[in-house]
Amino acid sequence: MSKYEITDIDKLKNGLKAVAELVNEPRIKLAADGWKLVAMDPANVAMVMWSFKAYNSIDHKDAEICFKMPEFRKILARAGKDDKLTINILDNRIELVMAGKSTKKFSVPMIEPEDKEQRLPDLKFEAELLVESDVFSGVIDDASLVGESVTFSCETGNLVATAEGELNKFHTCLTVGIGKGGAAKSKYSLEYLNKMKSAEKMADKVNVKFSKDYPLMLVYGDLSFILAPRIEND
Repeated sequence: MSKYEITDIDKLKNGLKAVAELVNEPRIKLAADGWKLVAMDPANVAMVMWSFKAYNSIDHKDAEICFKMPEFRKILARAGKDDKLTINILDNRIELVMAGKSTKKFSVPMIEPEDKEQRLPDLKFEAELLVESDVFSGVIDDASLVGESVTFSCETGNLVATAEGELNKFHTCLTVGIGKGGAAKSKYSLEYLNKMKSAEKMADKVNVKFSKDYPLMLVYGDLSFILAPRIEND
């Protein structure tokens, strides 16, 4: 058995909320240096990567767990902010013990993962721009009023976002922190970006990485997404 005392319940809840936007049955590796997930959405359009370390390890054994996300999150939601949450990994179940004004114990079954193990792609980016997470979410909301996709470009060290519908257009230019400000321009699905912006509570700022007609990477602290570009034929 492995036993973990969670030190930041909100971080666990917010991380799983963001993962759940793309994955219903997460496959998580329990390693000595943290819990790690790398998963692809069913349409093979987007990938999510998450590393969770907000716990004290009472007992640890390297393992891989998989469970049904909706049921697990419903139970996790019963943990209050001031509760002491302990997660026990048993042979075929995951046990959650919540100790506060009362002590509650839940367990959920582990399941066999259906997807194959995913590996991170080796990507090189021309532009890496640091944006406040809530500001980036606002850009996605604004663009969604107009169209189904948004185009990001890096111009003179700024992040430019444009969207176009049948009648309406959207344009914004953000002054941002720059890790790398090379010329880059690419279009992405707003359907997926609206799912990914749910990670804004994971970090105050998001690192937006892209190139020309190239995958987008969004880094919210310990949680990241990769999204394939939307390339339209002329």
